[in-house]
Amino acid sequence: MVSERYNRTDTSVTGQALRILARRPDAVLVGASGTPAVLPQRTLKERGYAGLIYQTHGVANPDFLRVGGKDVEGTLLPAGPILVAEQLPGAFPSKRVALDYIQRYEARYGIGSYSTFGAHAWDAWLILKPALERALKKADPEKDLAAFRSALRDEIEATKGLVATHGVFTFSKEDHLGLRFEDAAVMVQVEGGRWKLIRTFR
Repeated sequence: MVSERYNRTDTSVTGQALRILARRPDAVLVGASGTPAVLPQRTLKERGYAGLIYQTHGVANPDFLRVGGKDVEGTLLPAGPILVAEQLPGAFPSKRVALDYIQRYEARYGIGSYSTFGAHAWDAWLILKPALERALKKADPEKDLAAFRSALRDEIEATKGLVATHGVFTFSKEDHLGLRFEDAAVMVQVEGGRWKLIRTFR
């Protein structure tokens, strides 16, 4: 195994790519986000690398596909299910909520404009809004801010079975992530310049 680093602003990663290629790897993982993640993949492809290339969910946006073009074909990555919402099985728990979010977002910002990242904020609001409403019935933040904060925490921790774009949230005092892996992750691949669902984990 070999590990190489580069900066987001680098214009060349030839040295790093050559050192990786010298090890003849079966697969390469690029741990980067956004369009700077294209550079190492493009460099490897230009130098004849034909093995598997994995990226992270940090590239799950339209600009990665636009900038990467043919050089990112075949890329594999884990992502939130909303990235391929229309391809999810009908019974997948977050499909309906994800499609609704996409429709709302694209109606405002244009077809193909959504990414997984805005959906995280949407999910946060789906969690926060009802918790706020319940907490406000227990404590007035203008009279006792500490009591209100405590009530809000308790109400978020009391959230059970909330279906959102990235999965089904069930919190507790011990679990502040609130997501089960099988509801919150899918594997996708770039095919024909688009995201393709490879598998779910349910």
